[in-house]
Amino acid sequence: VLRPYQARAVEWTFDTWSTLRASGRRTSVVVQLPTGGGKTPMQAALVERAHARGWTAAIMAPGVDLCRQLRARVGCEVHLTTTLAARFKAGRELPSADVWLVDEARCITSAGVSPVVLALQAGGARFAFFDATPETASGMGLGAWADDLRQGPSVKELVAAGHLVPSRVFSAEQGKG
Repeated sequence: VLRPYQARAVEWTFDTWSTLRASGRRTSVVVQLPTGGGKTPMQAALVERAHARGWTAAIMAPGVDLCRQLRARVGCEVHLTTTLAARFKAGRELPSADVWLVDEARCITSAGVSPVVLALQAGGARFAFFDATPETASGMGLGAWADDLRQGPSVKELVAAGHLVPSRVFSAEQGKG
C-alpha cells in the first residue's frame, strides 16, 4: 500500500505523461524524493499500472546491487545502465519498453548513458526519472531529458509524518577543540 504522497506522485506521473503526449512533447518526468522516502514502491506501482494498461515496462539503474534489489521488488526487467550503454555503442538493439523508469537518474547525464535515453525517447518511450538529488556534482540537472518535475515531501516532512527517523550527524570535527 502506497503512502498518500506516493500515490499522488504515481497519479501525477500518468496524468503528466498524458498531458505531455497530447501537447506533442516527450513524455519524460522527474520524481524527486529523499532517500528512504519510498521510490522503489512507487516504481513497483508504476510498473503494475503500466501493465494494467497493456504497456511494457523496464527499469535502468547504475550498479549491480541496485539492479538486484529492484529485480527482487519490482515486476519488470531491470537493466544496468553501463550494459545498455555498451550495447548502444556497439550498435546492438536496445530492449524495448513503453515505460522506462530510471533509478538514481542523475546517471543519465553521463556520456555513455545519455544517448541511450535519447534514443529510447525518440522511439516514443515514456520515462520517469527517480532521484533524491536529480543534479550532478557539477550542477547539471535533468532538464535536457525531462519536461516536468514532481518534488515529494522533504526529509523534515517525512520525519514529522513518522516515515523516517530523525538523524544524528557525526563528524570528525566533533569533539575537537
